Amino acid sequence: MALPKTHSAIQLTNPGPNPTVSLNSNVPLPTLQSGHVLVKNTYAGINYIENYFISGLYQASSYPHTLGHEGEGIIVAVSPDLAQHPDPTARDLKVGDRVAYLGAQAYSQYSAAPVEKVLKLPEGLMEGLGAAALLQGLTAITIATASYPAKKGDIVLVHAAAGGVGLLLVQYLTKAIGARVIATASSEGKLALAKESGAEWTFLYGPSGNEWIEAVKSIPEVKERGGVAGIYDSVAKATFEGGLEVIAVKGTFVSFGNASGPVEPLNLSRLAVKNIAIVRPQLFPYIRTREEFTRYADELVRLINEGTLKVKPKVYPWEKFDQALQVFTSQMWETFCRS
Repeated sequence: MALPKTHSAIQLTNPGPNPTVSLNSNVPLPTLQSGHVLVKNTYAGINYIENYFISGLYQASSYPHTLGHEGEGIIVAVSPDLAQHPDPTARDLKVGDRVAYLGAQAYSQYSAAPVEKVLKLPEGLMEGLGAAALLQGLTAITIATASYPAKKGDIVLVHAAAGGVGLLLVQYLTKAIGARVIATASSEGKLALAKESGAEWTFLYGPSGNEWIEAVKSIPEVKERGGVAGIYDSVAKATFEGGLEVIAVKGTFVSFGNASGPVEPLNLSRLAVKNIAIVRPQLFPYIRTREEFTRYADELVRLINEGTLKVKPKVYPWEKFDQALQVFTSQMWETFCRS
């Protein structure tokens, strides 16, 4: 098929308190480098990491910066060296395949995606689910199996349990592993979503932001065990100290986000009181190779297909990107589409 020389992209030009994000309709088409496929996007996922770039917490290498870290669409070109790729699942990727992928610059009509992070989607999977669930779903699965490998019967705490990662994490912990989950959130509506996803106990943060601490400590099973076995915390600054209070001896604290700001510098000797392990993971080191990526991604798709994990995307039109980017903290999964 004939490809255009330019395309449209949603770009950030001025990060910070008053950011500038706009639709640029005259962006050069991505160059197809070695080990990449060119995807004509149909959907892109909205994730909290975009807010980190827009706010300036994370810095782009240059500006204007095309936003987006996951997408879904149709392969329209493959790099010539793909036929020699050592992984047969990569060699099998071809023009016309419907795929989901992880990579930068997904908020565009066309994206050049690294083959190590491209997944061919099975027939029958609802359109949009690849873009809506890949980044958040892989984050949930990797932190629940690698950062702190929860076990059946463990009592664990999930903060921001009604967020995109939070709801998938609650479902995975309770339904795939059999752990018992305490969920926290900022509203009764969000707690209801966490409860529906499998959380056994749900608590609001409270007016001061700290009421959840005593609520967790008052759970009879938590008292009996001396605390929770693991904490999965994407809130960070506002919840970190409380987490040190409620975690059990030899517990593991997984801090994987900065929604309230980064954690203050910590004297490591404080961890010795309970022999606490603290992990600060990011997704991509867990899926560094294509084999690692496809192993976790295939598991995610399988669990969605069989109904163990439920994903409910909300779709925004391409032209309404400004509305979509305002819902980072208020919705479960968000996607927007382009025609």
